[in-house]
Amino acid sequence: MQLTESTRYHDSRNVYREVQERQRDITKIAESLVELQALFNDLANMVEQQDHQIITIEQTAQTVEKDMETGEKEITKGKESAKKARSKRKCCAIIIVLIILAAAIAITLYILKKNGTI
Repeated sequence: MQLTESTRYHDSRNVYREVQERQRDITKIAESLVELQALFNDLANMVEQQDHQIITIEQTAQTVEKDMETGEKEITKGKESAKKARSKRKCCAIIIVLIILAAAIAITLYILKKNGTI
């Protein structure tokens, strides 16, 4: 009878140790879950804090896109204006050359007429 009581005592001690180990494991898991919840809360706070920055960045990106489209239109207009200005400069240069030639011819004819060569 003592042997069975001794075996029962050892068995109950072993079961008690196992229960204690499981209790420690469960406590560790609960602590891990609390830490995980804190991490998720921190992450949610970071996302919430950065939400305003993200919205600002999106708005800035949209503004930049519109400004680039406007810039492209202005560059196209600038190219056309530059092309027209070059064309006008060429016309002015040709007119000036023609005026100088006409003046040179007129002066030459005047000098020749004055000298009586013509």
